[in-house]
Amino acid sequence: MNISKQVELTPAEARAIAEEGHFDKMANLPFAENRPTKETAQTLRDELLFQRATQTYLWALPLINTLGMKVGSEKVFGGPGRRGDGADDWLRQAL
Repeated sequence: MNISKQVELTPAEARAIAEEGHFDKMANLPFAENRPTKETAQTLRDELLFQRATQTYLWALPLINTLGMKVGSEKVFGGPGRRGDGADDWLRQAL
């Protein structure tokens, strides 16, 4: 018994399935005598730089968030040393 269910795809979904993915293109770059061609080498360098830039951006997000919270809280509550009782000396030493 053969039971098959026909799935209806939107045109956008069909295009997405049919298109060759970015990593498929990277995996099928041309090599000559087991060495990358000049174009392949440049494409791989570009991809490496893109991946490094993306990773750097992702690693910087927590730092930028923390800095934004520090600046925002100092605008609202005042910066280090505003209390005058030495309660925030640890913060001044850490910065």
